[in-house]
Amino acid sequence: MQSPEFIKNYQSNDNQRLDFNRLVVETFDIDFENWFQGGHWNDRYICYAYWDNKIISNASLNLMDLIIHDSPVNAVQIGTVMTHPDYRGKGLVSALINRIIHDYTAVTDLFYLFCEPELASFYQRFGFKEIQQSSFIADINTVESHNSQIRKLDFSKTDDRELAKRLIRKRTPLSSTFGVRNAEHIISWYTYNMLNNNFYYCPAEDIILVFEKKENAVHLFDIISAHSIKFEQIKNYISGPQINKVEFHFTPDRLDVQCKTEPPQNSDKLMIKAESFNIASPFKHPITARA
Repeated sequence: MQSPEFIKNYQSNDNQRLDFNRLVVETFDIDFENWFQGGHWNDRYICYAYWDNKIISNASLNLMDLIIHDSPVNAVQIGTVMTHPDYRGKGLVSALINRIIHDYTAVTDLFYLFCEPELASFYQRFGFKEIQQSSFIADINTVESHNSQIRKLDFSKTDDRELAKRLIRKRTPLSSTFGVRNAEHIISWYTYNMLNNNFYYCPAEDIILVFEKKENAVHLFDIISAHSIKFEQIKNYISGPQINKVEFHFTPDRLDVQCKTEPPQNSDKLMIKAESFNIASPFKHPITARA
């Protein structure tokens, strides 16, 4: 077998991009093509891959502008790591990750990724170390529900897509401890996948609330707003008679809400590679900025 060809930034090649999407669907059961057709695949999402008459292995990078303790941090988030079953065990993913690290070490402050626990030792070979996140939980009293004053967004409708684009483009970070700027391409991806049924528009505040109710809890995934928001402004929109707590899937320090911190509920690990990484406070990487 001849050596596979290394390729990158191939979204403008329809054949290669569609084959990338085929492998994504087969590997993760998610779809990137609608996201591409919607114009969200920009130059902050870059694919590194090997081609052998089809995409056989891929590791993508996302250029990230983080805010850590009010300071800007340039980062590379690695994701969409996959190899076709017929080509596994040949070191292709290792070669791609080494290429990414080589190409971006001089221009980034840190690399990071999320992985399942059984893969942590693999990424440790490249110098990644696990960093512990926290879950943020706030008690909430039964309050008057304003659920009728928000509406669920339907992203099959052009008007709702344009509304989301407007607010995503102008949004302000929710955290000074660990926040994210300029991650529109990732947030937009969630309007097509996974959380796409959890976006609600609040006309009174001109914000989008991304949340889900489970039993007695609200899981608040994001607040997409062009202006600063306090928890008191939005709690009646997401609460209800049986709700007694809110779990924030981001670091909520700008919301002026009293929280307790707990170990994260999911088992995924946040792995970081950096010469130095110092964060003195509990934090959670925003779920809607996770690649």
